[in-house]
Amino acid sequence: MNKSIYTKPTDFKEQNSIISEHVVPTLPGLIASHHQGRFEWFPTDLLPASANMNAEQLELVDETKQQAKKLPNIARCALVLNLITEEGLPSYHRLLHDAFGADEAWATWRNQWTAEEDRHGNIIRDYIRDCRLVDMKQVEQMQFEYVANGWAPEWSGDPYMTIAYTSFQERATQYSHRNLGKFVRQYTPNLTRVLSCVAGDESRHYKFYCSLLKTLVKVDTRRALESMFKILQIFKMPGHEMPCFSNMSLVEHSLNIFGPQEFSAVINDVLNFIGLEKLTQLDNYCEDLRQKLLAYPTRLMKLHNRLIDRVKDKVSKLEFSFLTDPLAV
Repeated sequence: MNKSIYTKPTDFKEQNSIISEHVVPTLPGLIASHHQGRFEWFPTDLLPASANMNAEQLELVDETKQQAKKLPNIARCALVLNLITEEGLPSYHRLLHDAFGADEAWATWRNQWTAEEDRHGNIIRDYIRDCRLVDMKQVEQMQFEYVANGWAPEWSGDPYMTIAYTSFQERATQYSHRNLGKFVRQYTPNLTRVLSCVAGDESRHYKFYCSLLKTLVKVDTRRALESMFKILQIFKMPGHEMPCFSNMSLVEHSLNIFGPQEFSAVINDVLNFIGLEKLTQLDNYCEDLRQKLLAYPTRLMKLHNRLIDRVKDKVSKLEFSFLTDPLAV
């Protein structure tokens, strides 16, 4: 991807003015709707770990560990990728602060979002560790390196790009957790339940950010569409710089957990949510952007169809040091 397509403005005075006038007033209602729709859960609800567990909880712990033994290494690899992707939370929190500052309404959402997201890495890590799925020391080293390096995309501080990115990224993360949950159901329904809770959070976060994006498209169509198109051209999932990310991503691609095919569906979801197909009375420039955005999912599907056989062949030859045995695709 060519980074040169994004030129950071010297300031965001106009964007921030529009956000203050049109987006910030929607935050209390969106936050209230989010609270009404969210499902409160904690890692120990799904993976009991208290000092005085009852018989039912002890049975669940033993059942979870027994089921986990059936997981093939290819699923363990995908689970490690999903874990480490979640571990960039400090950088994600900072990204939201850089874009929206310390405004009370934004801070309320940012802190709520962070608290909910924090559960994701916690429960996936607990599952991997408690079930002894991998060489945990190596995974911890990967986590440490990822957090220590941080993540600061070139568009950090750009409020429109941040809203566009989070809309696509939250849906993409939901797809990744949900699809991995579907894949592992035949081996361990208990892990499917864990990943379903995580995916549920991501779905609600997607709706929140996409609602913000829909407002931007309505009140500042030109810059909103520009931001969406630029983000898609340089889009990378959080964690793309972490060790082994590319090869672990190939594993998920080969399993239809997440790759170009799934990202194509993600883009369609976002475009449908904001009503891009129905946008009318656009000037020539905005209409050109609209058409390019609508065509993007088809481009990705062509990429998927062209690459999938080569991806599966490459994955069959991969090895990961945190796994004790080959992938056994």
